[in-house]
Amino acid sequence: MPLKNIILTGSIGSIPTQSYGQKMYISSTEQQSFPIERITGSSGGTFSEFNGGYSTTGLFVNITQSYSESINTIAGIRTFLHDTQEEFINGEFSGSKLIVADQRLINEDCIEFLSVNPTLVNYKTYFYYKSASLYNETPIGNFLNNNTSPNDGEIYLYWSYTEKYNNPNVKFNQTISNIKIARKDVQGNDNTLSLQELTNLRLKFSDVSSVTNYPIATITERPTYYLYTLSSLVNVTSSADNNVLNHAFSASAYTSPYSYNIGSFSSYTAQNFTENIDVLNYFNPTTGIYTFGDTPNCTIHYTASVFAIPATPGPQSLFFFIRESGLPTFTSSITPLTVGTTITLKGTASFTEAKSFEIGMTNISANDINISDIKWSFTQSLTPNTASTLTVLEPYLTNTFRNSDCDVTMNNVSEQEVSGLYRRVNYNSGATIPTNQQQIISQDAEFADVKDYNYSARAHILPRYNGVRTVQKNENVYTEGEYSIDGKTTVDVSFGKTPSVQSLGTYFAYFDYLEETNPELINKATAHILYLIDIDGNVLIPSLSSSYYYNLIDNFESGKKANIILNATSGNPQTIGNVPIIRAGAIPMPIIASQTGSLSNPYNIQSTMSFGTSGSNIPNYIGIFGNNSSQTIQVIPGGNYETLEIQNIFFSSLNVTLNPIPPNYDLEINTTSNLTKVKIEVTLNNIYAYFVPNSTFSPIVPIIVLIHESTNNFSTYNTYFTLDRQITYTPTTYTFTTFQEIVPISGKKYRVQILNNNTVWDIIIPTSQIRILQSPPPAREIYSGSLERFFTSSLQSSNVLTGSYSMSLMYNPTNPSTQQNNTPQFSSSGYSPFLPFNILPGDQIRFEGDETQVYNIISATPQIGFASMSILLDGNITAETNLNSFLIRRFDPNPNFITIDSNLNTYTGGGGFILPKFITNEMQESFNKNVVSLKERGLIT
Repeated sequence: MPLKNIILTGSIGSIPTQSYGQKMYISSTEQQSFPIERITGSSGGTFSEFNGGYSTTGLFVNITQSYSESINTIAGIRTFLHDTQEEFINGEFSGSKLIVADQRLINEDCIEFLSVNPTLVNYKTYFYYKSASLYNETPIGNFLNNNTSPNDGEIYLYWSYTEKYNNPNVKFNQTISNIKIARKDVQGNDNTLSLQELTNLRLKFSDVSSVTNYPIATITERPTYYLYTLSSLVNVTSSADNNVLNHAFSASAYTSPYSYNIGSFSSYTAQNFTENIDVLNYFNPTTGIYTFGDTPNCTIHYTASVFAIPATPGPQSLFFFIRESGLPTFTSSITPLTVGTTITLKGTASFTEAKSFEIGMTNISANDINISDIKWSFTQSLTPNTASTLTVLEPYLTNTFRNSDCDVTMNNVSEQEVSGLYRRVNYNSGATIPTNQQQIISQDAEFADVKDYNYSARAHILPRYNGVRTVQKNENVYTEGEYSIDGKTTVDVSFGKTPSVQSLGTYFAYFDYLEETNPELINKATAHILYLIDIDGNVLIPSLSSSYYYNLIDNFESGKKANIILNATSGNPQTIGNVPIIRAGAIPMPIIASQTGSLSNPYNIQSTMSFGTSGSNIPNYIGIFGNNSSQTIQVIPGGNYETLEIQNIFFSSLNVTLNPIPPNYDLEINTTSNLTKVKIEVTLNNIYAYFVPNSTFSPIVPIIVLIHESTNNFSTYNTYFTLDRQITYTPTTYTFTTFQEIVPISGKKYRVQILNNNTVWDIIIPTSQIRILQSPPPAREIYSGSLERFFTSSLQSSNVLTGSYSMSLMYNPTNPSTQQNNTPQFSSSGYSPFLPFNILPGDQIRFEGDETQVYNIISATPQIGFASMSILLDGNITAETNLNSFLIRRFDPNPNFITIDSNLNTYTGGGGFILPKFITNEMQESFNKNVVSLKERGLIT
């Protein structure tokens, strides 16, 4: 049993005498500021010394003041001799009283373990049923599977039963048999301490009249939850409080006119879907894999369909299935297809968390089958529902009980404990140097037979610190009276009323002017710092790479107060005290903004944001052009050329135009920019070599793509050669890109030709595409209107902002060169030049020009796949907030400024000094002298 701090009091039969002139000290347990002095005196009682032999007239009488005692120890029965006479010193005569001060042998920290604290917590309950009905039929193996793990704030309960022998319709022992509880509740509180000691679970369902008790029999710990079995049958569930997630999902792929051809005896796994609905975000549309993030407690219905057309008339065999990803076994029945029509696969299934599913097809026919319009959806048997249930975890403990000082079963051992920290030191050959010194240094020495507890217990540690503790509520000042810290009432403990914790400034700053920070930071100001001066008058010049910067931010910490002295050199100084410091060595700078001014009402919002590289308005040359399938190009053999037909404009800016009149099919550059270079990319889709009758040559045909550049309708021109390719009779897509970057010049035209140097094989190009690639990217616009907003949020995650599609495209932190242009719409706004659009933790976002609606940015995630960019904030945005009226800003490091929380209307005058509110005595005494010295040296006027 661990040792406890027990206070003993007792009466003594006789008070020991005290030497003349000695002092007696009585001190508190909190502060001992006097020297320790030894108190001497004789022992109590009538015998001054009676622990030795005594003789009379030569007769030796063996009389001793001692006694022996036998004690049962872990090493066996041991006899101890008591001859110290301590009973006289301590006053333990016959009739003395020993009294335990508080009448109990328990530490105050252990009181909570004597009784249960029935504190209510909130969890969401999910019921899983063995039988199939509206609920999902969940085998016990699926429920006990480690992957069936409750998320934070969730409890899973498994309802089971026993079937009567030879009559499965008769059920008995219907009960909740197993429970899983997440470590954290709905509020995010970690209940591990209670869950690991759980003896009873109490739930109050809204549709059950009484509180339901689930007695716990066994506990199994898992990384994020605990698994329990019940000691008795409890057949109580809830329909109202049974939480059901929304598994609604639908997606489609290969809608008209796109399709995919499955070759003979080939398989295909559907990919590149377009999501229509994916509430839980379990689906990866690129890979086509649906991965369950939970084990549904309701029946999930799946529907899948595909439209298939045989390449050759007659019966075909296409197997259409849904299967577990990476496994050969099908999760649904296999449906053969023999005609060109839409086939549909429907069914229900039992899923477990972390299982992945995909749609696949296998063509076991001798002919190809063309597929298109693949659709996939999930529906469920129960309406989504979410509700928290009041829960009591018994016993409810706030501290760790196991292995603590309160666990009385600790240290009841039958053998000596070996340390895990301290090594044995052997002095076999002398008391100076241990014989195992090298083993100790290399940490190879044998561990000592001591308890680590002996060197970490309070009884050993607290005496070193009790009596020297200092408590201080605020630094630099003494706080009168009582106050509460961590729920305990205390007072400042120090030497008198002198602050025991002080942080004093040793530098002051000189500034030559103050300026407002509107509109980046409304109704605040910055001081332009020229010098930082220490107590000896030494001057530091602003710099980010010297000790100046660290001294500046250390002396003027954010949130601390400062005193500002204006016109200090004019003989009529004005002192303004207790001015809060917002940030030293930094100035607020805009990153992006939709607000064109600082007015908060009405909201002055600009509906269009222009972006370019480094804030420049770069022309847009990006374009995509091509030809459709009805314009198949045939390049005959024998070193012939064929111009690539450009019939369609897929996407283009006004700066590149198309001349689709044959035989030219030319692209023309209309503007000039010395900031931009472009490349031309040519994609030939499903190109193949066409066999000429009676040819015996191998169908490996080299082709060359040529891009001609001209300013005079190709009377003369430059030619850019791309890589050549070798093609066969198998349709293949190739992409060619010019090596050389082209500087756009107004009037330049471009023509693409295909060269076939083969002598017997034609080249067939069903479709093609030409793209203009631009570096750096052009200026682009982001709009805010009825169709799209800059940012959106939701009540479910009101601390997350989701960027619009166009906003997400502009945010690229891996190449943070995109910057909001300071267009004429911002010319009178007062904004400083915008920083690159790269959001960092610690940046801030402000809404509606209101400094009370400012949120710190925790993180920003760029666009990933089909997911838009998102920004995580440190607080929830109210539903009424106008998200279109916003500013994202950053306190950009700048050694010349200190930003203060004060309006410039307070000040009259230019330069002055800034001093920390609390400065050292030396600084206080030398300030005036240093100001005079600065004037004498011509540093200030």
